[in-house]
Amino acid sequence: MANQFLALSLFIVLLAFFIVLNVNSNYTEAKFEPVKRSLEVAFSSGVTEPRIAAKSSVEAVQEIEESYKEGSTLEKIEALFNAEVAGVEIQKNRLGTEMYIRMPLREFEKNLTIIDAAMSGQEGIAFSGTGVNFLPMFISLLQASDTEIAYHVDMIVNTTEEPAVLQNDEPAQALSFIQKAGRLGQIIGNAGLETKYFSSGLALGEEGMITLHFKRYKPFIPVEQTEEAGGEA
Repeated sequence: MANQFLALSLFIVLLAFFIVLNVNSNYTEAKFEPVKRSLEVAFSSGVTEPRIAAKSSVEAVQEIEESYKEGSTLEKIEALFNAEVAGVEIQKNRLGTEMYIRMPLREFEKNLTIIDAAMSGQEGIAFSGTGVNFLPMFISLLQASDTEIAYHVDMIVNTTEEPAVLQNDEPAQALSFIQKAGRLGQIIGNAGLETKYFSSGLALGEEGMITLHFKRYKPFIPVEQTEEAGGEA
């Protein structure tokens, strides 16, 4: 008999809890609608009608432009490379804090050197791709603003062998790769990007390709300053 009363009491407590939970619950319409449409598509046997009216071409372009302006730094960099550089392959980590862009080295060099030559005052230089100032825009995206996070880019030129092995077996070829990587850093540095925001190097991979690794810039803080800050706290 006692067990029956205990079970009944527990049932009443749980019932009261869910009643109170249901009374106090609420939802956001903007968040609920996408979930609702997703469930309708997943479990509906027919074709569901779109609930959003089709946008005009002008509205669509404006929406894309606004999303580009409001996107994260990595999203802007991704859009820039997709628009200006041929043959890019882009991957991001799960958290979206790091990005890898793999592309032909020649295409990357072409976009950098075109604008680098134009900035040097040479005549007869055309803009890259769609006519965007690729290099200045690329640099401005890496540097921090008041509302965005600064990013560091590792420019890794692929070699036919491990760099250390190549240095021993084919020193002339290794020097050629080193000069290519150094040339990229020189162009970006001359265009105004501080050296703390970029680095260049070599790694084994498909010949003629380069990988750009973007990650959040973390300023170097000497151990002495860290200890002083800890002591003052």
